[in-house]
Amino acid sequence: MSRHRFHGDADRFAAVARFVDERYGNSITFIADVAGGQGMLTRILRKRFNYDAEVVDPRGWSLRGVPVREEEFSSELATYYDLVIGVTS
Repeated sequence: MSRHRFHGDADRFAAVARFVDERYGNSITFIADVAGGQGMLTRILRKRFNYDAEVVDPRGWSLRGVPVREEEFSSELATYYDLVIGVTS
């Protein structure tokens, strides 16, 4: 059980991170976790899979040590990232 509180199943973050790594491997580097809230997906992508990932969320609620871009995601940002992910609960 995670010590962090999330809406929905907290295991979804690890499942999405595994999927990204299995699907894309080393072909991508920079990932946007759009509306990523606390940034657990970003944390897993960075720590377990060594991707350069950041949360893009205007609320700025991320966990300590998780990079966050405090703004709304816009289509202009899409070209900056290799992969854009949005996970719902």
